Amino acid sequence: AYDAPGEPVRYLWRSLALARALQRLSRYPLVLLTNSTSSSTDGGGVTDASLLERLNVRVLPVHEVPLAREAREQLKPEWRIAYWKLQIWRLTEYRRLIWLDSDSILYRGVDWIFQQPPVLGLASGESCRGSATTWGSGLMLIEPNTDIYDQLLNFARNYLDWTERGDQKLISEYFKLVRADPPRVVGP
Repeated sequence: AYDAPGEPVRYLWRSLALARALQRLSRYPLVLLTNSTSSSTDGGGVTDASLLERLNVRVLPVHEVPLAREAREQLKPEWRIAYWKLQIWRLTEYRRLIWLDSDSILYRGVDWIFQQPPVLGLASGESCRGSATTWGSGLMLIEPNTDIYDQLLNFARNYLDWTERGDQKLISEYFKLVRADPPRVVGP
């Protein structure tokens, strides 16, 4: 999961709720990508990292992911930040990762997803109303790989059709067109 830069308190609370749910529902820790250092408004108090460590959370810095000028101009601001999730492919110290957007709500365990073949994503949008063909990146299983990260960035520069649906279309189209292995959908 990650929180959006510039809004640390709002996303911190989401991340804390997700961390608490994972503490109860999973045997795996949460890795949180963030630039937040404190949720205090007066400059004092407890840091986000120390609060989250108590909930078995590993806090790592989130970095801006390079974006071609053409894509930057076409993307809505919230899609530009969502594009940063591509950096999870650089977390090669992990064999597999389940990505969860910080607005995710867990009410049952997700550990079973690690047993599935990656890349796996959550059904989204209209697919939640019955058709399980639309792939979403709000929850996805990946195997980190720096070559895939580099190839995703190259694909993003050369294939601008993805900007209409943001990172979801980029990731889905990359795996379908470049790797000839479309991401699978876990249904509602």
